[in-house]
Amino acid sequence: MYVLYTGMFPFYHEVEKVLMDMILEYPPSSPSKFNKALDPKIEQIILKCLVKNPENRYPDAGALREDITHSFPGYGAAILPLY
Repeated sequence: MYVLYTGMFPFYHEVEKVLMDMILEYPPSSPSKFNKALDPKIEQIILKCLVKNPENRYPDAGALREDITHSFPGYGAAILPLY
C-alpha cells in the first residue's frame, strides 16, 4: 500500500545490511511526505501495517480489509475482475 500510494518504498538503501537495519530499527517516513493529497485515514492504515511490533499490526488480511472497507465504503469497487 505504501508504494501504491506514494510511488516510493518505505525503506531503501543499496547496501543490504543497511536496508535490513533500517527496516528493523526505524519507522518509515510518513506517506503524506510523498503524497500531500493522501487521506489521513489511509495513511494511518498504511502505517499500522508497518508497525515494528507485530502485536500492534493487523492480525490478518481480513482485519485490514475490514478497516479499509469500514473507513471507505465501496473501496476497490471499481477494480476490474481478474478474468
